[in-house]
Amino acid sequence: MKTQVPTRLRRARNLSAAVGAVGLAAALILAVFRPSDIVHAYRFAVFAWLSPALGSLVFLLIYRSTGGQWGDALQPFLRAGISLLPWLWLLALPLLWLAPPSPQFGQTGMLRAYLGHAATAVRAVGYAAAFFLFWLAARRDRRVRETGHRDRGAFGPVGLIVLVFVLHLLAVDWLLALEPGWYSTSFPLVWMTGQAVFGLAATVLAALALGLDPKASGAAQRPIGLDWGNLMLTGVIFWSYLSFIQFLIIWNGNLPREVVWYAHRSHGLWLDLLLALLAFYFVLPFLILLSRKWKQRSAVLAGVALSLAVSQLAYLAWMILPSFGDASAATCLLAVALAAAGIGPEFLVFLQVAPAPIAPPTETT
Repeated sequence: MKTQVPTRLRRARNLSAAVGAVGLAAALILAVFRPSDIVHAYRFAVFAWLSPALGSLVFLLIYRSTGGQWGDALQPFLRAGISLLPWLWLLALPLLWLAPPSPQFGQTGMLRAYLGHAATAVRAVGYAAAFFLFWLAARRDRRVRETGHRDRGAFGPVGLIVLVFVLHLLAVDWLLALEPGWYSTSFPLVWMTGQAVFGLAATVLAALALGLDPKASGAAQRPIGLDWGNLMLTGVIFWSYLSFIQFLIIWNGNLPREVVWYAHRSHGLWLDLLLALLAFYFVLPFLILLSRKWKQRSAVLAGVALSLAVSQLAYLAWMILPSFGDASAATCLLAVALAAAGIGPEFLVFLQVAPAPIAPPTETT
């Protein structure tokens, strides 16, 4: 058993490095032939890189609010993801000059000024400051916990409330703004839930690669894989529910200014991608994660986590790229290559941490 863990870890590191290297090489080659698509592909890549970091922050704040054996083992990986967040957001700031968002929504006066380029740039700097503060707070929280202090404090619940507001504004500025005239109140929550699912999937993959056994029992005296599987199942159901409700409300209203967003994404490549998402982001993970036995198998749990991570990237592409018109296959490949060039090395950071030992079951008297 001891020889299997280093081998599995070495393979995961080699695969992550290979994904990053191949992605970078492919991106450089494709950029030569499609220079006009670089900015659009880069926007998708930046938000793809942000996904595991934002998701890690969401679940660390949830863990610090509620506790639970699921987070006892995952928290080193969650903190590793947060350590990248402020630096990754800085990579998004050049888009303010290369391709500034223009959320006009047909409004005038103060609202138009709020949604203008200057105000969006100011808020983007504010998001950078917020992410740095979260990073510093997570580092301080880690030092406090390492001293043996177990009080949850205000970091989790207060941080979670602040983060929801920050990400809501960010989603409006940087994603909703891509199609002026369209707005959905549930869109930011759909996007945030997807980030959380991606972050959880990435940390579970890293934990399994480092040899954590989903059959091992933690402080709650049940296999820890059950908690990981149940959390992923909950994320899948909640994300699917929000996505469907958003579509149902817009379809039922049938207003031209609202249905245009789905009209751009319901033909050709994007329709095929949507059908694939239905299978690999909902149906298969849902059916697999209903099984108690499969949630305790490392290979099955890793396969589901990988499916969710890749599916979330595909949904992000479905969300962003059609806003720039009918994207060619070369444009999509460039976007995927750029995303892989960053996600490969990013996952290596998750694999560099020392996993926390799973707490043995508490003896009862």
